[in-house]
Amino acid sequence: MTEVWLRASLTHDIIDQAQYSYLIAAVIGSAVVPTLVANAFFVPRYLLPTVETPSTAGPVPDAVRLGEREGS
Repeated sequence: MTEVWLRASLTHDIIDQAQYSYLIAAVIGSAVVPTLVANAFFVPRYLLPTVETPSTAGPVPDAVRLGEREGS
């Protein structure tokens, strides 16, 4: 709707081509900037991958020590 009003203003010499370009950029920016902010800061938690925390129960009994070969 805004673009129709801006185009009519341009064709009736209410605004010039430069003003039309600035206004169209402002209209597009008013949609793009909030979308980028929302995507950056308001990501739904259920879409993020789950990260498993390491166990604090102690070493794994069959773990190979650094420098040892498995099976020796």
